[in-house]
Amino acid sequence: MESPRHAIEIENVYFSPGNTVKAGRSLLATVVIENYGDRTEDDIAVTVEVPALGVKATEVVEELEADDSQDVPEMFLPIPATAAAGEYEVKVTV
Repeated sequence: MESPRHAIEIENVYFSPGNTVKAGRSLLATVVIENYGDRTEDDIAVTVEVPALGVKATEVVEELEADDSQDVPEMFLPIPATAAAGEYEVKVTV
């Protein structure tokens, strides 16, 4: 059985202060990624966004070795003070 050459997956996403944020405050996101591929990957862009609010943050992981995982540096998403109360989708891409 062979491993795929490129296979990076999102293992987990953590939000602070949790799943509820007041308008005008920031949502802090930490993403854990893992490389299931058989090659070291370079310059991996990780993006967290709330499309309905037009906010987005991106961090780049310079290197992730095969069979290794890494916490991506915390990303701040400023929630607009004008955001209406409700549920919003958070999209995470690698």
